Amino acid sequence: MKLNSWSDQKFINRITTIIDANLSNEKFGVSELANELKISRSNLHRKVKKIKNITAAQFIKQVRLKAAIELLRQSSFTVSEVAYKTGFSSPSYFVKCFHEYFGFPPGEANNRIIDLDTKVPVEKTNYKIFKVKSFAVFFFMILVFVLYISVKNYFFQKDEMVPTLAVLPFVDLSLEEGNGYIINGLSDEILDKLHNINNLRVKSRTDTDKYRDSNKSIFEIADELNVNYILEGSGQKIGETIKLRIQLIDTKTGDHIWSKTFTENTNEIFTLQENVALSVASELKIKIAIQ
Repeated sequence: MKLNSWSDQKFINRITTIIDANLSNEKFGVSELANELKISRSNLHRKVKKIKNITAAQFIKQVRLKAAIELLRQSSFTVSEVAYKTGFSSPSYFVKCFHEYFGFPPGEANNRIIDLDTKVPVEKTNYKIFKVKSFAVFFFMILVFVLYISVKNYFFQKDEMVPTLAVLPFVDLSLEEGNGYIINGLSDEILDKLHNINNLRVKSRTDTDKYRDSNKSIFEIADELNVNYILEGSGQKIGETIKLRIQLIDTKTGDHIWSKTFTENTNEIFTLQENVALSVASELKIKIAIQ
């Protein structure tokens, strides 16, 4: 089936690459493919149906069968070995699917020359032309891959220049219980303000909340989150006063490059949160040299 646009071809190439990477995994199906693409099963089905006029499950099976016939032609693997290598748990089911799709059994793969997309036999007189076209397509794919890697590396290098920061959950040191919401509120407000700074990538609370009671070192956390800086803090409510100590750590060296203690009255807790968050954001812009 002829694709309607370059975006359709790009989508088909992408899902084919993902399927190829999971070829031997018999449990890799529509749900797993949708998860890899970060879209719903229904959206995946609609898109494949629109482009190829088949279901997503049928498309996955076709990719597996096309890979199977290439393995049968280019290697000494048995039919059973090829079946397992292409994600079919049952050799007999593989033979059945293969015959239904190509019109001949796997044992005749070397004797049948067909176009894998149309399944139309290729005349022997045109076989050289077929091979030349196949080589041209292969060369084009290599060229596209090289360009893709080059562009990816370019943007990856640019991304590396953007500072990345994780705000760890603040520790509540209050002697009285029930003040955690105040300290957490300060942490959330600071995180929200930092998200608004241009040219600074800040990890979400979902990414960092799992380290609330963690015994991992700063270096281990930084490595897992892939960040340049970590902001950690502790707070304490004493009567009507909040004391908050915050420090910024360079994860490459472990150095504390900035720290500050805030002491404020709790009468205006929301104003306190706003003022502290703005102050921290302003200090970080200077310390990390964000433009």
